[in-house]
Amino acid sequence: MRILIQLRVLVTCAAFIWPFFVLPVHAQGGSGVGVGVNAGSQQVALPSLGETGNLSLSDERRLGARIVRDLYAGGNVASDVLLAQYVDNIWHTLYTAAVDKGEVSPEMAQQLAWQVLLINDDSVNAFALPGGYMGVNMGLIAMAHDAHALASVLAHELSHVTQRHIARIVNMREQHAPWLMAAMVLGTLAVTQNSELANATLLGGQAVAAQRSLNFSRDMEREADRQGLQVQNLAGFDAGGFARMFEQLQHVNRLNDDGAFPYLRSHPLTSERVADMQIRLRDLPPPAAGLLRADWLAPPVQSFMRARARVLAQTRQDTWQAWVDVANTAPTLDADAERQSWVARYQGALAAKQLQQHDQAWRGLSALALSVQTSLNNKKNQPGDTTLQRVITNSALQMWVDMPTKPQDLNGKPIDQVVQASLQAMALTTLANKRGYRSDLLSAASVAGTVSASASASASASASASGDATFNSKATVAYAVSRDTQHMADQALRLWLVDHPADAQAWQVAAHVAHALGQPLRALRAQAESAAHTGQFEAAKDRFMAAQAMANRQAAVGNSDEQESAIVATRLSQVANALRQQQLDDKP
Repeated sequence: MRILIQLRVLVTCAAFIWPFFVLPVHAQGGSGVGVGVNAGSQQVALPSLGETGNLSLSDERRLGARIVRDLYAGGNVASDVLLAQYVDNIWHTLYTAAVDKGEVSPEMAQQLAWQVLLINDDSVNAFALPGGYMGVNMGLIAMAHDAHALASVLAHELSHVTQRHIARIVNMREQHAPWLMAAMVLGTLAVTQNSELANATLLGGQAVAAQRSLNFSRDMEREADRQGLQVQNLAGFDAGGFARMFEQLQHVNRLNDDGAFPYLRSHPLTSERVADMQIRLRDLPPPAAGLLRADWLAPPVQSFMRARARVLAQTRQDTWQAWVDVANTAPTLDADAERQSWVARYQGALAAKQLQQHDQAWRGLSALALSVQTSLNNKKNQPGDTTLQRVITNSALQMWVDMPTKPQDLNGKPIDQVVQASLQAMALTTLANKRGYRSDLLSAASVAGTVSASASASASASASASGDATFNSKATVAYAVSRDTQHMADQALRLWLVDHPADAQAWQVAAHVAHALGQPLRALRAQAESAAHTGQFEAAKDRFMAAQAMANRQAAVGNSDEQESAIVATRLSQVANALRQQQLDDKP
């Protein structure tokens, strides 16, 4: 409930509070920014929404980072690597299209975050924040019929960012600008301490300008719709996803009016707005080709991702158990029927894991992996089945990390070999200058980092000394990852972080792997980097200081890593400066 309240407040701040601080369109002064949109051969002029004023890109970024910091600190950001991979494939394709379309200037590309956060909430919602940050709730992923419908929401929110709607709002009423920025932040921060205070903050803002500026809010929504539609089409997605999402949201609105669907309130679906979109859909050219990654957009993969989001967003044990029961009765005899049961069986295995039924969860995923492999071997596979196999494998590896008793194999293959195959796939895609499979990397590396080097060595020594093959097998079950695999994971993480230095989760996994390899200095530095890239600068400073002290002790005994020590010193200075700026920004 706390998370739901917090997210509602956040969304209200980021998307709903805007209208209460601006004049109606006809009252705007100055020279507005006119935006033209091609609808077939017709040029349609959008309303002037005002200039961006004095809110610089760097100021906007800092404001957004302040809100995101609190989201991370409150545990509201999900860390699921598979759903992150799914959403990122959609998001990156849209962003690339927006850049190609000229919606993202080089300055914006460099200074804004362009980061999508997965939010641990089952409500149907997505939102844009200052500074290029966006949030997508688990509930929205679970509800969206397909990736194209989900892409329509992301394209809409992306357009709020590229059109700099927040900066425009601030500029409309300069006397309200400081209050606006404070309200957007304080409304989010206050709820962690006092939800009533946060609600009072919002109500105070609503009383300022009352109803007079709602038309401006609708203009922003129209602009985001129109720009988003074009970006989605240019990215290669089916623009009909907009219409399908509108239909879903309208259906939900008719059936549910208890406030559980904030997106319907912050983005009102007026008849005019829906009709405008339907007309524009008829005039759109065919979707562009070449940007989409079809492997993650195949229907089976989409269905698995929706099921995953449903399970992870759910908190009721009786619902989890119901999904487990459905999976247990899913047909497995006929090949076609078996394929139809895959989603239910996957959902049931994930639900069993949530219920701590580890053995059943593992058996379910292993059986599902065998079914998919059999389909591939018999050449009866359908588009997306290879990616589906990767999804199941990564799901199993993530499950392995949390299991108290570690299985030795998956679908007949030793865990060590499964991990190595995932890391090699990641390495190949990285070397080919592709975006790679981040989910493969983090899932496999998490397994590698689960085992400490000393424990692994001890188990191997004990097994070898026994001379008993049976004992040897049993003794190594809990430490199925070899030292070679740990080194492979470490190398793959290093390569990934060179190109993605702001990946906080990857840094956290790198810390575990470094610890497993007996490299405490690198582990401390990785922990510090992970904290820094979620805005936790005080914690990051403490970790960097601990790393610097360790580096000094190592140097005193002639065992220093000069390169790592130099990096730690530089990053400590940078983080200390960031912390000082953060403390200044936090002052009332």
